[in-house]
Amino acid sequence: MATRRSAPAASTTLYFVLGAVLAVPFGVWQRLPGLAFSLGILVIGGLVEPAPVMTGRRVAGRAPLPADEREEHLIDSHRMWRDLRWRLVVPNRDWLPGWPVRLTWLLALTASWFALALPVTKPEYALLDALAAYILAVQIPASRRRSDHDCPGVRLDTFTAGLSWCSTAAIPLGLLAGVAGFIGPQMAHGRWPLVIPAVPVALTVPPLGLAGAAAGLYPTWSSAALTSWRTLVRQAALWRVRWEVLKVDPPPVLLSVSEVGQFVVETFTAPPQEGWAGMRPKSPKLAPLVGGGMSATIIPVLDEANGAPVPGTIHQGRFAVVTAPASLPPIPSLPRATADEVLVAARVAAERACVLLGFSPVVLSDPQPLHADDSETGAWRITGDWPEGPGWVTARSSGWPAEFSSALGVEAVADHRPDTGQILAGDLDDTDWADPASATKVEQIRFEDTWTHRWSAVVKSNVNPPVVAHSETRDITYKGVTIHRAVFQVRSGLNPVDHVNAKTESALKTAIQQVPFVSVTGYPARGGRAGIRHSQAFTVCYSTQAVPASPDRVSDEREGSRVILAAQVNAMFDAARLARPELTEANCLTATVSAFTVASIWRIGLRLYGGVTLADVQAGAERMRAHVGVPWLRVDDAPDGVTLYAGVRPEDGSVKSPRVRFDLARLDWDHAWLAAKVRGHAGLTPSLTAFEDVPTNPAVHVATFELPKGTSVPAIAKALPELRTATGNSFVEIDRERTDASTLVLLVSQHDPMPKSFPWTPDGVTERSNAIPLGVGVSGEPETWDLGNSPHLGVIGKSGSGKSATMTLAITGALLAGWDVVVVDPMKGGADFKFAEDFTLAFADDLASASATMRWVIKEVERRKNLNATHGAPSFADLPATIRPRRLVVVIDEFVSLVEKQGNVPRTPYADPEMEIERLAQVEANTFKDDIGSIAGRISKEARSAGVHLVVGAIKMRTTDLEKVPGGGTLKTSLARMLLGMTSLGDRASALNNADLAPSLDGTIGAGRGLYEPAVGLPRLIQTAFSPTNELAAMIAAVREPVDKVDTGPVARKSTTGTPLVQEVDVDTSWADTPIDLGDDIDLDALMAESAPSSNSESNSESNSESNSESNSNSESDSESDSESDSESNSNSDQFPPEDHMPDHTAPVIPVGTDADGVLVDWRLSSTPNLVVVAGDQERIEIIDRIVAAAVDGGAIIATVGCEFEGIEPARSADTVRDVAALSAWVSFTVAARRLLAAENSVATVGDLPDDLRPPRLFVVVDDLAALAAESEEMASAVTSILRTIRDDGRDCGIHLLAGVDSVIASSRGWISKVRPVLTAICGRLIAGVADPKALSLLRTNTHVAPLAGEALFEPLDGPVSIVLLDLGNGDDEMLVDLAVADGLDDPGSSPSVPATGAGDVFVTDSDLPSGSSFTAAPAAPDDDDDPFGLGWGATSQSEPDDADDWSLV
Repeated sequence: MATRRSAPAASTTLYFVLGAVLAVPFGVWQRLPGLAFSLGILVIGGLVEPAPVMTGRRVAGRAPLPADEREEHLIDSHRMWRDLRWRLVVPNRDWLPGWPVRLTWLLALTASWFALALPVTKPEYALLDALAAYILAVQIPASRRRSDHDCPGVRLDTFTAGLSWCSTAAIPLGLLAGVAGFIGPQMAHGRWPLVIPAVPVALTVPPLGLAGAAAGLYPTWSSAALTSWRTLVRQAALWRVRWEVLKVDPPPVLLSVSEVGQFVVETFTAPPQEGWAGMRPKSPKLAPLVGGGMSATIIPVLDEANGAPVPGTIHQGRFAVVTAPASLPPIPSLPRATADEVLVAARVAAERACVLLGFSPVVLSDPQPLHADDSETGAWRITGDWPEGPGWVTARSSGWPAEFSSALGVEAVADHRPDTGQILAGDLDDTDWADPASATKVEQIRFEDTWTHRWSAVVKSNVNPPVVAHSETRDITYKGVTIHRAVFQVRSGLNPVDHVNAKTESALKTAIQQVPFVSVTGYPARGGRAGIRHSQAFTVCYSTQAVPASPDRVSDEREGSRVILAAQVNAMFDAARLARPELTEANCLTATVSAFTVASIWRIGLRLYGGVTLADVQAGAERMRAHVGVPWLRVDDAPDGVTLYAGVRPEDGSVKSPRVRFDLARLDWDHAWLAAKVRGHAGLTPSLTAFEDVPTNPAVHVATFELPKGTSVPAIAKALPELRTATGNSFVEIDRERTDASTLVLLVSQHDPMPKSFPWTPDGVTERSNAIPLGVGVSGEPETWDLGNSPHLGVIGKSGSGKSATMTLAITGALLAGWDVVVVDPMKGGADFKFAEDFTLAFADDLASASATMRWVIKEVERRKNLNATHGAPSFADLPATIRPRRLVVVIDEFVSLVEKQGNVPRTPYADPEMEIERLAQVEANTFKDDIGSIAGRISKEARSAGVHLVVGAIKMRTTDLEKVPGGGTLKTSLARMLLGMTSLGDRASALNNADLAPSLDGTIGAGRGLYEPAVGLPRLIQTAFSPTNELAAMIAAVREPVDKVDTGPVARKSTTGTPLVQEVDVDTSWADTPIDLGDDIDLDALMAESAPSSNSESNSESNSESNSESNSNSESDSESDSESDSESNSNSDQFPPEDHMPDHTAPVIPVGTDADGVLVDWRLSSTPNLVVVAGDQERIEIIDRIVAAAVDGGAIIATVGCEFEGIEPARSADTVRDVAALSAWVSFTVAARRLLAAENSVATVGDLPDDLRPPRLFVVVDDLAALAAESEEMASAVTSILRTIRDDGRDCGIHLLAGVDSVIASSRGWISKVRPVLTAICGRLIAGVADPKALSLLRTNTHVAPLAGEALFEPLDGPVSIVLLDLGNGDDEMLVDLAVADGLDDPGSSPSVPATGAGDVFVTDSDLPSGSSFTAAPAAPDDDDDPFGLGWGATSQSEPDDADDWSLV
């Protein structure tokens, strides 16, 4: 059975109030203290008043809650009566006036004063009424306020706030109340004198007047004074509902409500079980409850001490809710925002940032404006504390300022350095600052925050990042480029050197958004020696713009230059794996050339760290140099470390003073002597004593050295190649004339000191002159053939060396000097000298006429000698002018081949008439040769005094060859020698009298370059001049008239037979069915130095080759010089093309890689016609594939040995010994065909052919050459036969060798004797991925730098070793070199059309073919389909090559 709730007890309040009111008139009537009775009644009522029963929601452990407003009023009434029951009798603070004074206290005084006027029988009763009136008037309103939501009441400080026009009612009400107080008691006493006694006016009028005035003021006064309280009551009611929705029980008590601008701040007392910490997480749930478009945030409240808030503290039992429109403007940036608005906005934003990052709350206070009064935007400084952590340092490093800025809506930066920390917020960019120091501080904080973020990506998370030193941080300018310099200090216990490394620089480049330049160096200690590092600081320099990467490109811009150089030095030391140094000085030793050209040399002083020594730096210098790409780097000792000299080569820079130039040269040579291992006793090296320019050739320097004991000139001569490499000078030679045992004089030039080609001029050539200028020497002065000390001249050189062109100069000079000339050239029919034929006394172009001419010359010699004897003259020059004969110059070309007799001529006549005719022809030819050789020998011995001089030309001139000629043994000693072109040591030894004292000729030698050794003197370098023969002919014609030829008939031998010589050889093709033997073991070292071929056929072949390569009479030449050549282009029919014009007009190139700056490095076919690639299998194949693809795309054709290429069909391929032998024959056929094509068009090389006739280039590709050479003797012989053909004729015929060698076996000696000599003689080198350093011996130049992964060493024949990067990116576009266009062909796939000449078949015998083989060659028809190899010739045979009976090129 349910228990019924008992009915609530009835309230007795009404009865006691009625009794208290009636007690007053009762007391007046009885003259008793009625007010005291009223006080007592109310006390009793308060004691007996029952508690109301609430019917609302029940809460465990607590009384039920009010169910409605009525019950709330009841509970409020009950609270008031319970408050009154003791406070009416017990003195308490409510009886005091309070401060500010309450209006109720004044009214209580008025009531007490009025109570004194009540009639009583005793004076004590009057005082008792006055006291009771005071207590009732004070306590009842106080208890009422306390029960009514703690109403504050009306106080005097709010008086002015309540004044309004309505307040004027207080005046009449006060007057009326005063009048009533005067009239009322008097009238009442007059009417009821016995009941109402007379009351003094002084006790009634003032109180009633004041009461009336207060009544008039109260409505407006209370409305203004209680607005906030009423708002509080209203909001409390709203929040009770909201807390109930949030299930917060008991609900927080609203303590205050304040409006700060658009913010409403409501302060609550937190429930005991929640506290501040429990209420904080409920902040996100408030926004939906406060209404749309509004935001609500719970923020902490300051704790209090003695009623005052304590900054930097948090009250754990209170909190505040801040509500505001969701779309507020950024308050701190508003110029008219108040400090309270800024503080509230900042507290809200701070709390949101803290909650987002999981931080304890920060307490902000004391906002101070930083902007000027007239600023259009605002900025503020706000103080803050973290009473519960984590503190400002952690907050800054964790990104709290950024989150705070986002929540606040304006930029804000935090400074942790003040004791309480500060936030600067507002429009920090455009604000007009009241104090400029504030703007500086903002920039510094920004800079710190930026670097804190950057360091977070660099240092470990458990390591404190470095701190910026603002006083040392600034910007530096270098040529318009801004370099930011920041100095950082590490925390205690950390080492700044830990940041001075490449890893930190790389990480910073990424952190600073991929800037191109970052440098980390030590910071100099104050007051110490230069280069001493600060123990706790380091420097970071960076730029968003690129800066020079090499010292030679750095201009002298003071501090900016020093920063860049420090970064470059650090990079150098990193590359050498050495600890980074510190700069002590940086001085530019060169003057500024122009604003657009930078060519600097720097002296950089360094203090070394990490145990690095001078020797370590010297050992790593080359890798340092290569890493930054500086052309020149030298290392010198210094007191505190080392000094680096880096930049352009001294010759390329404008050195400021001769002393500096000498110092640089001394460093250069000190380094060179050590690199070349030239040392004397005690390790001393030659000491530079003078360094001067040659006045006539500033490109050449004269370096004079004092030689220490233990060194010798021969040893230094052997070290010249190493000296060239070490100094970077392509030319270093000993000046033998000024060098002795104690003094060494070197001629030095960075580049070729002589021109590659220059026109000949007859300067100094007169009728009285004894010298003919032929070229220039190293000094820049003319080199002449001086007949006074060298009456005879021998010009020696292979095809393309410029031999014939030099002989044309001798002929021209002789004719211009008024001398007579005789030309003997049966080997080439005088083709090279046709330009002067009309001006010569004799022009012999066959053996018979040559014999007759020489016999005439010797007769002339005898005649002159007799003339001298008749007149008693020791020389023709001493004869009277009227009878003195002219000098006579006898020019004999191809002398050795000309005088070499045909061997094995039978002495016994043949019975067969035809054979006998042939035998007699051979005997007759040998007789003619005897005449020429023996007479030449006699002329060299006897003709000087007769004024007869020899100019002989030969491919080689060995003593053994000359000794076969009657009287020829004296030629070598009586001739001045000019050795031109590329020669071997054997060639030089055989051609020169003092070969061991001759300067070296390395690399690819251009036409006209060689050695000149006068009959009296030492060999020296010469570059002969070149002028087209038509120009030479014009010079001659301007001063000479054509002359009649001398009659040689009387002295000529009579022919023993009228039958011409037969040169056709029957074809023997038996080799096709039998193994091919290409000859005995081939010693290529001997082959490179051997003399003219021994057989007649070889002689003819060599002679024909020489003739074809040097004859260009009546031909058209349209050559262009190489892009790097100083030669001038000519298009003249008589031009002899210099070396850099051959074999092509445009010197095509094929890229092989890039240098450190990304510039393509090219294989230049004009200067390095052949290339050998040394690498591992995979890398080598990739390199060769790329080069072959580029060549084929450019219009070339290929023939392969031991390899194949995807998508490329070779013209010929070979794998077996038999195939290689057949390929060798095919290459020889190609050479012969192209030679014949050139000869028929009167040009020396196929490169000089017209565009429509020129055949494409042919690349013979031989992979794994070492393995092929080691396969068998037969294979080695077959391969070397191909190499020999390319060596002798490839350049002129557009045929190139591309060979591959495995780097693993490149250093083994098993293949060296087979192929290495010819490779080193004709091939450039590309060495990649070499595992065995011995393989570097393939290079002509000694080097200690091995290629790294992706690198290669590239050494062309005409240049030094350089490091190239093999990765060309995609490479397809860059590697396509249009060789066809370079060679003048419009269609790379088409064969040139050669018009038929009608010349018939031409029979050719090639010494490189199998013994007894021959072929027939003729021009192909334009539509000939039998031209599979693109040679411009049709190839026909009776069957395929494997079973061919005959070969012929038709």
